[in-house]
Amino acid sequence: MRSIRALLCGLALLAAAGCATPLEPGDQPVLLVPKEPPAGAKVDPQEEIARAAYLAQRYEDAGEAYLSLALRTPDPRLRTEFLLYSAEAALGAQDHLAAYTRTTNLLTLYPDAVSYEHAVNRQFLLARLFAQGKAIKPSWLLAVQMRDREFGIKALERFQRERERHPSADDALHFAAEAYEESDEPGLAIDTWTKLGRLYPDSEWAETAEYRTGLATLRLSEGPYYDKAPMYAGLKRLEAYLKRHPRGNHAKEASEKVAELREGLAQQLFEVAEYYERRDQLYSARLYLAAIQRDFPKTEAAVEAKALAAQIPRTSPPPPPPPPEDLETPGGIDEDRLRIAPAPVDDFW
Repeated sequence: MRSIRALLCGLALLAAAGCATPLEPGDQPVLLVPKEPPAGAKVDPQEEIARAAYLAQRYEDAGEAYLSLALRTPDPRLRTEFLLYSAEAALGAQDHLAAYTRTTNLLTLYPDAVSYEHAVNRQFLLARLFAQGKAIKPSWLLAVQMRDREFGIKALERFQRERERHPSADDALHFAAEAYEESDEPGLAIDTWTKLGRLYPDSEWAETAEYRTGLATLRLSEGPYYDKAPMYAGLKRLEAYLKRHPRGNHAKEASEKVAELREGLAQQLFEVAEYYERRDQLYSARLYLAAIQRDFPKTEAAVEAKALAAQIPRTSPPPPPPPPEDLETPGGIDEDRLRIAPAPVDDFW
């Protein structure tokens, strides 16, 4: 009983964690309205049923009916049209995986379709919704509906590879990078934003990519007391962003972050200097205090460093440590080991 209860609780938590975030107004596309058959044309009764269900917003029924028509209608033009409406109905029913799959099939099977460009835009929209966690799909575990950002990321990356010149190709990289960052993959986010800047330097996202790359680099560090290398790298990226875009869209945020980073790094160096000063290792303390005033002159820590340095007398560097006791000295070296071996005797002659 306990194991069953634990399983049910686990599934409930899993489902809750996987729930999609609500769609925003811009994420709810206007669905296509099925065309009325030409006057006097012979119409398949199932098409009338499908169209009536679609107009009544019974999208699940409409999608299945249109999909059935697309699979058995001999006319290629009508097959394309029915498959498109089937995908639109799946989107209306919030069956995002079916909508994406049917749209992708349309693009693959009917590259000359009149609705091709519309289907491309739908494919991008659905990939973005998956990457943002706003679309759901059945998981392998008991068909629980889950968010699948990885699916969306891969779909966006495939979209960009297959349609490098499409107007949304740079958008695909941007939203993939955002999804990587929100999935706690800052390294992959950096790679994706870097790719965006390299392939699409004129993109509306290029400047944002520079700024977000700096922020993502900072996330590779656990703080100044653990690993400062990513912090220095992120600081350098943000300073480069400000140099290129002094009045950019993210200049204010970047300036504040740079000031915060400089103060944090300088404060950590000051604490190290205080550590050495308390232990009378005055030469080492002065080195750190000088580094603060040199590298971070406009910080509060630099003011404190200057005041503390004025109180510490100048000292010579400490003597080098003595060699280890087991280190061989010149007098203890076996001279035979240093002699050059005699040349071999050539008996050929």
